[in-house]
Amino acid sequence: MFAYLSKKLEMPQGANVRCVAWSSEDNFLACGCENGMLKVLKIESAPATTPAGGGSNGGGNGGGAGDGTSTNRGMLAAPSNIAMNQTLEGHSSNIQVIAWNNVHQKLTTSDAKGLIIVWMLYKGTWYEEMVNNRNRSTVRGLAWSHDGNKICIVYEDGGVIVGSADGNRLWGKDIKGSTLTGVTWSADTKMVLFTLSSGEVHVYDSEGNFMSKMNLERWPKFDSGDDNEPIVAVRWKTAKTCSEMETPTLAVIWRASCMTLTRGVNDENPIIVDTRLVATCGDWSPNGMYVAVGGQPTLIGQTKQASDFDHINIFDQMGKLLHHIKIPGSPVTSLSWDYLSLRLAIGAGAHVYFANLRPQYRYAYFGCNTVAYAFIRPDGSNHIGFWDTKKLTTQEIPGQILDVQGDEDYFAILSVNGTGAYNVSVLNAVGAPVDGLSIMTIEPFAISLTQSVLVCLAPNAVLLWKYQLATSQSLVVSDMSSKRRERTFHIDENPKLLENTDFNDRDSTGQDLTAQRTKDPAICCDARLDLLVVARDSGRLQLYSLPHGALLSVLDIAVEMGIRPQSIFLNSDALQLAMLDNGGHLSICSLSTTTLKTSSIRKYDRKDIWNLIWARDNPSLLCIMEKTRLYVMKNGEVEEPVISSGYLAYFKGLEVTVILLDEIMQASENLKPEYSMKLETRALRDIKSLIDNGTDLLDVGRYVEENSHPSLWRLLARAALNQLDLSVAETAFVRCRDYAGVQFSKRIANITNDVVRKAEVSCFFEDFEKAEALFLEADRRDLAGDMWKLLGEWNKVDQVSQPLAKQRPSDKTFREMNIALGDTAGEDQEWDKALTYYEKAEDTSRLVECYLMMEDYGNLEKLISTLPEKSFLLIRIAAAFEAVGLTTEAVKAYLAANMPEKAVEAAVVLSQWNLAMELAQRHTLHNVAPVLLRYTGHLLENGETMQAVELLRKSDKPFAAGKLLAMLAIRFLNSEENVSLGLIKKLFVMSAQMFTYKTRKFFREKSVGAPKSAKSDTGSNYGDEDDADLSFESHIPEDFRPSPEEYRWMREMPWRGAEAVHFLCLVQRFIYQAQYGNATKAALYLRNFVDVLGDERVNTLLALAAANNKCYNICSRAFIHLELLDEDYSDVTSDLFSEHPPKDIRIQKLECPGCTTMIADNATTCISCNAKFPVCSATGRPIHDSSKVWTCEVCTKVTDIKEIAQRRHCPLCHTVKKNTGE
Repeated sequence: MFAYLSKKLEMPQGANVRCVAWSSEDNFLACGCENGMLKVLKIESAPATTPAGGGSNGGGNGGGAGDGTSTNRGMLAAPSNIAMNQTLEGHSSNIQVIAWNNVHQKLTTSDAKGLIIVWMLYKGTWYEEMVNNRNRSTVRGLAWSHDGNKICIVYEDGGVIVGSADGNRLWGKDIKGSTLTGVTWSADTKMVLFTLSSGEVHVYDSEGNFMSKMNLERWPKFDSGDDNEPIVAVRWKTAKTCSEMETPTLAVIWRASCMTLTRGVNDENPIIVDTRLVATCGDWSPNGMYVAVGGQPTLIGQTKQASDFDHINIFDQMGKLLHHIKIPGSPVTSLSWDYLSLRLAIGAGAHVYFANLRPQYRYAYFGCNTVAYAFIRPDGSNHIGFWDTKKLTTQEIPGQILDVQGDEDYFAILSVNGTGAYNVSVLNAVGAPVDGLSIMTIEPFAISLTQSVLVCLAPNAVLLWKYQLATSQSLVVSDMSSKRRERTFHIDENPKLLENTDFNDRDSTGQDLTAQRTKDPAICCDARLDLLVVARDSGRLQLYSLPHGALLSVLDIAVEMGIRPQSIFLNSDALQLAMLDNGGHLSICSLSTTTLKTSSIRKYDRKDIWNLIWARDNPSLLCIMEKTRLYVMKNGEVEEPVISSGYLAYFKGLEVTVILLDEIMQASENLKPEYSMKLETRALRDIKSLIDNGTDLLDVGRYVEENSHPSLWRLLARAALNQLDLSVAETAFVRCRDYAGVQFSKRIANITNDVVRKAEVSCFFEDFEKAEALFLEADRRDLAGDMWKLLGEWNKVDQVSQPLAKQRPSDKTFREMNIALGDTAGEDQEWDKALTYYEKAEDTSRLVECYLMMEDYGNLEKLISTLPEKSFLLIRIAAAFEAVGLTTEAVKAYLAANMPEKAVEAAVVLSQWNLAMELAQRHTLHNVAPVLLRYTGHLLENGETMQAVELLRKSDKPFAAGKLLAMLAIRFLNSEENVSLGLIKKLFVMSAQMFTYKTRKFFREKSVGAPKSAKSDTGSNYGDEDDADLSFESHIPEDFRPSPEEYRWMREMPWRGAEAVHFLCLVQRFIYQAQYGNATKAALYLRNFVDVLGDERVNTLLALAAANNKCYNICSRAFIHLELLDEDYSDVTSDLFSEHPPKDIRIQKLECPGCTTMIADNATTCISCNAKFPVCSATGRPIHDSSKVWTCEVCTKVTDIKEIAQRRHCPLCHTVKKNTGE
């Protein structure tokens, strides 16, 4: 930060100023003086249209150009006018206190006799609204609450009155035994603080109830030695500032060289600041970023001299001293901030001084024309804005932004997050991240950037980092531990030159230097090319080489010249160093190019310089900001100033880019183009003036020779070309090293027509409209068309060619023009217009793309017949048809391209199986089967099992389809989900039908003459298995692959699964119908299907049915199997058979038809003759009379003839029986 005195006002009759107060709304300044004099001033900035130097307070040498043009100079540079100067009458003694009510636009004043007057503004004039005169005591303080609804008045004798804005008294209190000296409201208006003459601060709530006493330590370092109150002011910060760390909100300013900053009234760890002043006044800035304290400097052991000035010390919100201002004349009595926190009004003697503040914004200019600046949003988040005067983009940065730097190609950000970790990010010219670094070994506060090295500066250390260039990313090794890119060293060390620049100095790189302090901290640095300069607090300059970091030289300029720089700036060739001290005095040090141990320092008689920049293309050009004037210096000589308060961002080509950061910070994300300005130097203005006034080019050339610069030669070349003076133009292009310009001068020298020459010159300077007019004037439409063709402006080419009614452009030009116009229309999504142009150009490939974008598939299909065989466009069209599901059109396109395999694949993908089979048969394809099987595996992976079965069935792969169906049924049967047994049975029936499928139409892998074999065990005609069926296992998921046992009964007994589920359903139905005898018989037969249904399921049903049928022997055998599976069944067994012995009670006997042996009626085998008895599919009972059996032709399962007589379908496979007599 920098601050300087900009204006002084003297009070009438030499009345000493006692207090000043600046309103935060309408820019009114109230000045209270002795003898009751009260002045209200309204300070306004002059309009932006005021000519340079024409303002009333602009100064005699104000505008640089002097041409009266309007410009936006910035808030502080605009001349300020006193729009109102009113003396308010009503007080007769010294004004003691002034307070503004910014909400209701009221002014409250009090004098030494206790008279309080409330003033109001009416039609531009202040009038007395209310008067209060207590007469018993002096008013020591009054303050309006921040919502403007309450005023608190404190009297010296301890009286307190709180009133409303309309004059009503709300409450009063008499604090006995205390002498009050001041009052302030909290920001939320919930508390009011009173200061006492004893140095105490009491806290009350808004209703007047005592809350607490602040625990404040007295400052023992310095005693003022008088009877004045120890506390000068207590001020509460009203602005909401946002930071990673909690910042103080309350400032207690002590008279005795101390200020206490606390986070509220109960802060146990306040910040104690040495103000170095015997304070008389102080206040927070409205934005909450600064605290200003005014008073007499305190120097231990020294006495105040008559020539000593009072100071205004400005601190940041954490108590760090930023700057001090010397106030000439009488002692400082009061100070107040303006609403922007950019100016201070200071009362001293009979004068009011105005001080301008120049905050140290974090900004940088990089790339071509991009300014990056740090700002904080209202929600507290830190952001970087990138603005090129046309477009603004922002990027959030975690933590607090400490510094930003930029150059022609890169931009760097230094930030610290909430955990205390420091991070550096490097971005390229388009804002994309290039590299980053996390710093843990030092605590940097500033950075400097060169083309390859980034310097991080801490008070006690320096870190050099070779950041990764965008062009060298592929060359960076992956193992960064083997080649480090950082080097860190202490500021008191003498680092040596490394053998290479890979920074393998592990001791210095990895060492934590945060605890190693120094008595002479570094305060600033700058780096350019291969040189780094670090300035220390003592005034010592240390010069290091880059990128190695070796110490080259030490310059103790504080001893030699008495200079202690606060900021330093290297010029473009790193041979001159500009330095600014705390008072804004400029010095330039010339560095030797050989040993860097000798130097010459020049001091300039200039002060209050707060910003400086060197030209990037001229090492002797320097631009400075002195107060509100911009000066350009060359070799110590300065040009006439230009009025501005902007920040210097870029200096090149004799143009200075100035950024109005004050305005930008007020509207961080709503910027205007006028916030960025380009100001010309005197040489540039002079050469333009000479050319505009028609001065002879030879005289202009001599002036440029005296002030040689590439930009001036470029202007001279332009003027010479406009006058067709080609010799001067060629010479100027040579001097500014513009090879293209030299070639152009030589080329147009061969043109004989002057009008064509002028047209070429206009084209060279990119004035194409003028060039076209000149070409047409010379009747050279062909050259005009060629010009627009090179620029890609085909509409212009068409317009230039239209007047040739009887002569159409050449076929090549006509086609190029229509293609370009069609491409332009396509970029604008105007496909109808693009189609017209492509049809004129007869460009089939672009027509295809156009039809696709328009989704005109009808015309796209018509193109198929017009394209030659094997054209790549046919494949493109076919793929497009396939993508939208148009199978027939896709197949047609693939066949036209002679790609039947792709046609079959498209039909398969689009589920057109019949079409795929037809195509494969028509074109005798033998390699389609693997495609079908692969697609089957894809369907299974996506859970589309039935679609895969349908595909295999239509592909004449019945065994593969049967296996899928059987495995799906088994999965459902064993799943924990409640899947319907009817559905499972249907799947097994369909699987059996697939396995018994007898017709083979397609994909026979046997040769035609191979012998055939058949198996008739189950009535199925299998033949040899297809190779495709055998390889089917490799294309399906693991859980769809049957075990060898499962595959065996699927092939040999395909109805086994359906029969098992059928009898399972039969047993459950009998149990639900309480037909326990039938249930027991069916359950006994169900034991033959344990491999399908599972041992536990079968035996639990058998045990349940047998127990209810009182067949306890059968039940006991079932429980034996269950106990082998799970021991928990033993408890049930014990309870059951403790009451019932294992005997079958309801078993009936009958004779065996073959041997007349008595057997049980549920027996399926005779124990004597081993005769087998079939089981009825309808009842589950064994059929002992073979003459009463009906056999199904499909599933070959039997049913009692009495049961089938009542049915029309087979109970198992549900096939319709042919007649009832079977």
